[in-house]
Amino acid sequence: AAIFCPELITKEHKIMFLRCEQFNVDLAAIRLAKYWNTRIELFRGAAFRPLTIERMSDEDRKEMSIAFVRLLPDTDGTGRCNIYVDPRVLEGKEYDNERMVRAAWLILHEALETESTQQKGIVFLVFLEGALLRHFDR
Repeated sequence: AAIFCPELITKEHKIMFLRCEQFNVDLAAIRLAKYWNTRIELFRGAAFRPLTIERMSDEDRKEMSIAFVRLLPDTDGTGRCNIYVDPRVLEGKEYDNERMVRAAWLILHEALETESTQQKGIVFLVFLEGALLRHFDR
């Protein structure tokens, strides 16, 4: 990433991983490497561009519009972002698993840009009523 998109490897980007690991440099470096390995696996060449909804392909936007994973507008009161997961919305819909994973990654990526989330984490609110095992296949 430092070679292909140095403009994305900013001080703020690096500090995000340090905050997550309570400023343990070794753990932050491992997390940063895992992040970029997964980002490249999911987005291939597009991994080296800023990840935004506007830059998503039309196909990926279709999966995003299903709203399987949603970032809620308010925090939980302690600064943690709330992410709502509703697998029921997948029932009866045509979707691509890989694209759905990219859509979920983008939501998580958006949540992690908040400093309080980097420090305190994320609350996942998962509505499982009516959920089936096939909704969680990756």
